[in-house]
Amino acid sequence: MKTLRKWVAASALLTMVGTPLAAQWQWIPRSVLRESAARAVVKDTVQVVRANRTDTVAVTTAQGVPIKKGEVVVVETEPAAQPDSAATDPYPHMDQPGRYFVLGSAGGLLNLRLRVSVGRGLRYDRDAGAYVGEITVGLEDTVRLTEQVTLSTPIEIQVTGEADRLDPGNFEIGHTNLPYTRVTVRANAPRDTVYLVVQPTFNPTGERTPVPVERLPVQVRTSQPAIQGFGLQTATVTIRIPGAPAGIPLVVWSTRGRLEADTLTLAASGMAVTRVRSEGIGAATVHAELGQLASGLTPIRYTVPWTFLAAAVLGGLLGAVIRRHREETKRRASKADLPVGICFGLLGAVAFALGLNLFGLDISVRIGEAATFLAAAASAALDLPGLTGLRAKFATP
Repeated sequence: MKTLRKWVAASALLTMVGTPLAAQWQWIPRSVLRESAARAVVKDTVQVVRANRTDTVAVTTAQGVPIKKGEVVVVETEPAAQPDSAATDPYPHMDQPGRYFVLGSAGGLLNLRLRVSVGRGLRYDRDAGAYVGEITVGLEDTVRLTEQVTLSTPIEIQVTGEADRLDPGNFEIGHTNLPYTRVTVRANAPRDTVYLVVQPTFNPTGERTPVPVERLPVQVRTSQPAIQGFGLQTATVTIRIPGAPAGIPLVVWSTRGRLEADTLTLAASGMAVTRVRSEGIGAATVHAELGQLASGLTPIRYTVPWTFLAAAVLGGLLGAVIRRHREETKRRASKADLPVGICFGLLGAVAFALGLNLFGLDISVRIGEAATFLAAAASAALDLPGLTGLRAKFATP
């Protein structure tokens, strides 16, 4: 009986001492390592991080690799960060390459992966005058997806990249699953995609994570998709930028054509207006740029001015007929009356389209074939200032 009591006491003592000792280390089975590294570059070696020192260990035993509290065993998987959400997901996230094995604070093996959620990316913040957004970084337990477990030793994370401000840029993650750590990202003049580097303390290079930038919508519209070329017509260009602050300078330029103003100021409504005059014939593009924050464009086409020419010729012909009928009592008619009238009609119509009034009549409407016809007829029928002698010379029989 005494021997039995001694054996029970000894067993109890071993259990009391052995339990905390067992919680200090554990085997990572070889099968678990190989399963986690199904797409590994190197499947039979792992990295063991001990006190910020990294050693490469070959998995040679059937048991696998031992792990102690405070250590991290890293298994290589994908060579780069992989999207773990559908392309249409409004809250996409990226899984960083590698699986991390650590022990929980109460023992037990944790199989983790580093997850970065980029959310909706960066959007323009009117108050900040920059593009602002946030990412979240966390350790997901691939076995216990909903249970939060405290790590035996927190993992330090650093975030750097193409941003003007990251808050916080350095932090520790001491538990699995939610809540993730939120990092505010600010970029004053970003490209369409901002790349951030999420770097655990045991990864000297880190992994690049793309964060999309949702640009301010710059809406550029012309009053007409096509206008008559050779400078004979203009179109109104309207730029609207919802959400942009009033008073911000806006640069407008065109691949072909002349702009009434190339530097505009946004009104409180987020709108600005200018005009573009055609140049030659063919396709052109009108651009609007809000510094490096946003840009927009719209196409416009300059066409052969057949309607203008037809209206000007017919108007000049009518004006020449009127003038000839009026002067038949004063002189003999000349064969040159009609061609000269057509030429003067074209001259007056072109000048009228450019904003010059050679015939002295007040025609407030300058757009359309009717206005061109009237300008040409008046130019052919009336005496144009400074050109009366020229007309008389051509009209001499």
